[in-house]
Formats: sequence, C-alpha cells, structure tokens
Amino acid sequence: MTPSFFGPAGEQLLGIHHSPVGALRKAGVLICPPAPQERSQSHPALRKLAEQLARAGFDVLRFDYRGTGDSNGELEDTTPTAWVEDVRRAAQELRDITGVRKLSVVGFRMGALLAARALTKELAIDTLVLWEPVVGVANWMSQLQRAQEETIGREHHLQPPEDPLTVFGLRLPPALFAQWQALDLTDVAPWAARTEVVIGEDSAHYQRLKRTWARTGQAARWHVVAAKSVASSTGVMLGNEALEAIVHLLGERR
Repeated sequence: MTPSFFGPAGEQLLGIHHSPVGALRKAGVLICPPAPQERSQSHPALRKLAEQLARAGFDVLRFDYRGTGDSNGELEDTTPTAWVEDVRRAAQELRDITGVRKLSVVGFRMGALLAARALTKELAIDTLVLWEPVVGVANWMSQLQRAQEETIGREHHLQPPEDPLTVFGLRLPPALFAQWQALDLTDVAPWAARTEVVIGEDSAHYQRLKRTWARTGQAARWHVVAAKSVASSTGVMLGNEALEAIVHLLGERR
C-alpha cells in the first residue's frame, strides 16, 4: 500500500495504490469513495475491497476528492464538476503509475454517481461497478437526515444540529448543497462500459433508474446481494458479501 499525492499544485489529491499480488492481471481498478458524510463508515470496507482486489491480481487506486480527506482544498470551495474531474485525474494517475491499459471503476454511493458522470471518450473503461449508487441527491440527503434523527433518538447525549445542512457532524455549504441537489443518475447520458449494479435491496429509486435505463438503452446487470453483516447508518450493506460479489464480477473478465 503506497500513498502519494498527484495532480496540479493546489489541487493535489491523495491516492493510495495497492499493488497486485499473485497472478497479475495487468488490469487496474479505481475505487471512487462516497461523499464525506459516509466516508468514515465506508472507509474500512473500501480499504478491504482494495486489498481483496489486489490479492486477485489487480492494481488498485483509492483516492480522496478535493476538499475531503487528505487532499488539497476546502469542502466549501469544491463543486460536483471538480469531483468528476478528480475521478478522471485519478484514473489517469492509475494508468500512469502502473501502465495498465484495461481499467475498471468501482463507485460507492455518491462515488457511483460521480463515476458515471466522469465517463467520456477521454475516460474509456472496461467495467463500471455501481455499488449502492445514489440515484437522486435530494432523496439521499433525506436518508442521511432520517438516519441522523434515529441515531440521536438512540443516543440521548447527542443534540440535534441547529443547521439542517449539518449531517453527522459535517456541515454542507449551502452553495455546494444546491449544486448537489441538481445531480441525478437518471440524467447521465448512456455510456458504453459494461455496467454492474450491486445493491442490498431493490428499492423504489432503483426501480425509477431501471425504468429510465430501459428508455435510454443503458445496459446493466443488476445484482441484489443479500448481506448478513455490517450495515451503515442508512442501511447500506458494507459487509463481506458485497465485497466478494464485486471482486467476482471484476474477475469474470481477464
């Protein structure tokens, strides 16, 4: 596991490269993290996923978006467009440091939405895995706020935040929230990469996405993974079952 910074001065991103072990596939996997509200809970699972993919022979890169984690910048200065560009930069960094030509992307929650928006002719990939993707940001924020209320109800020493845009201790700048609210996975133009969607439950917003994709011709395979282990505060499954499913799906093609 090798950490490093990459990108232009003042906009450098932290990347963590997991080198492949065992039988090398000469293929890379970029892991796109969620938005900051879900970063801490998902970090162990994303690291474990990277380690499992490396053991399966993949070069893997994890990274932090601008204004998050250990990357440069402040959250209030970021935009969705900047984070989409960060996905493209991270994909190029993985290619530059490893020389791999075949590249797949795994996006978790908001990272799935950003990864889909990043796909262009300049970012041609083999496989896109959307893991519990955020379909509409407004619905996702409502999920987080309900989860926060439930947590406060269980842990009586906690106080409700005065600012409605503060969720799990993180205040989302109003200007950024307004830009986030405009994001919806149903508005993304169809892409060519093989697409796998891994979810814990076939909910109403995923049914809406399926209907949209049926109209636009976006091909995808859907995988409902019955998870028995760790769940996030919003019920998103982060346990071994989802990780094993993703490793298997990416290993189907060499």
